Amino acid sequence: MDEHWGTFSIYDHRTPLYRRALLLFDRVVVPIPSEPYGGLSARELDLLSADVNFLEGHDAAVRFEWNPKHFQEWQRTIASEALARTLNADPLYASRLYLTEEYRSLVPAGVDSVVAVPVYADASARAATEQQLAPELPPDAQDVLLLEVVLPRLPVPTRDAPLEDIIRLRQSDQFREAIYAIRQWQSKVLPEIIGDPQRRDRHLRRAASDFDRWIKQYSEAITDARFAKAKMAVTSILAVGAVLVPFTKPVVAALSAVASPLFSLRELRKPSWKVVAPQECAPAAIVYAASQG
Repeated sequence: MDEHWGTFSIYDHRTPLYRRALLLFDRVVVPIPSEPYGGLSARELDLLSADVNFLEGHDAAVRFEWNPKHFQEWQRTIASEALARTLNADPLYASRLYLTEEYRSLVPAGVDSVVAVPVYADASARAATEQQLAPELPPDAQDVLLLEVVLPRLPVPTRDAPLEDIIRLRQSDQFREAIYAIRQWQSKVLPEIIGDPQRRDRHLRRAASDFDRWIKQYSEAITDARFAKAKMAVTSILAVGAVLVPFTKPVVAALSAVASPLFSLRELRKPSWKVVAPQECAPAAIVYAASQG
């Protein structure tokens, strides 16, 4: 099984990015300093630790014991002075990047491979930093669709949104199906982006345009599916009621007439999202599910 992980800085848990990333990545890597550090009090670290324990219990997060000395040593071992200066100028990006280098020992049993990427709340800030780092450290294209197309379009949970609600949403069948559709879309679009780096921005703009169109189409498709189910319900109830009226029709004719409505009754049990799942707009289900959750 392959997973996609988002890595954070030691301060990102204070921002909406923390909960937003939980809606998109299989797991988030949360660095927890070994002692109060840089404005992080012991109480804040205790609360964060409790949150991460809860998320780890639901396979949504990975705890990273963040040691300031080890982090600073890693920075000193950066290959070039130019890269080191860039990372020193953006310590939050540096800490996210550090986790993408150190996460491997944290991969749990049963996970075959992991794509780990630094997650920025502000796409323009991330782009500016990555531009400074290239070509020494080119941006990882594996999750470019998640970071630049899907994440900015997800609803922003409030900072105090209960983690229990987010886990409940992540565990719903609709949300799992939405993530699967996203992964399938990635597998189709990524070869174009990776294989044609000169037109990377053009490919991303087209992907963003498709996704925006799908968001609208998905909402309309859900509405249509619900309307169709309501119409089906009325038709089925009327048909069944007609059969129950004695002596109005021969029994054989009555059973024949109700066969289709009875089949429709079975269809009524299928959730609307499952009716829409096979459609092209299925990747946008993640936005719809998050907005409803």
